[in-house]
Amino acid sequence: MHGYIIDGKGRHFAIFWLTVISVLAGVGLTYGVDLIISKLEKIDGAQIIILLYSAVFSFGAGAIFAILYCLFDNILWKFKIFRNRDLSGKYKCDGISKDKTQKEKDCFTATITIKQTWTKISINLRTDKSHSDSFMAKISENGVGDIRLDYCYTNSTNQTNKDMVSMHTGTASIIFSSEIKGKYYNQPDDRMRYGELVLTKE
Repeated sequence: MHGYIIDGKGRHFAIFWLTVISVLAGVGLTYGVDLIISKLEKIDGAQIIILLYSAVFSFGAGAIFAILYCLFDNILWKFKIFRNRDLSGKYKCDGISKDKTQKEKDCFTATITIKQTWTKISINLRTDKSHSDSFMAKISENGVGDIRLDYCYTNSTNQTNKDMVSMHTGTASIIFSSEIKGKYYNQPDDRMRYGELVLTKE
């Protein structure tokens, strides 16, 4: 998986509040531990317990932030209250491939698998002839609720002939609306193909 760009200041806003919560929780935790230690100090032979408490909570706000960030990056970001769009899942894809003369060259079916966390994403497309993996991506919103996923990919094929090169790069754009449709473009110097995609989530 690799990082991806999102429009707006959503990540800055989330990190700010994760930091604030971590600091407040650290202060509260420190206060609670101080109360416990003050009571334990009155008990004979409690020095070891005091040392253990001190060791466990010495990380303070930094440790709390790390835990909260990990939880948010993998789980909490999907909650509707944060208004993030979770695109992860497996999609059936029907595609039409055309060449530079706009002549239809091929119809194909594929499986697209999207894996996503709050900060990372991967888009994998597989057909019976080739597979592609993303290496860069951006998610944006068009203002009416539709989500657009733009990404760059590297494609490898399991066969070589005059119509298919062994490896090439390209870009794709997919719009997630009431229907899920997209387009893709291959690099023009050795393939010069583009096409249309229609996705259905499985």
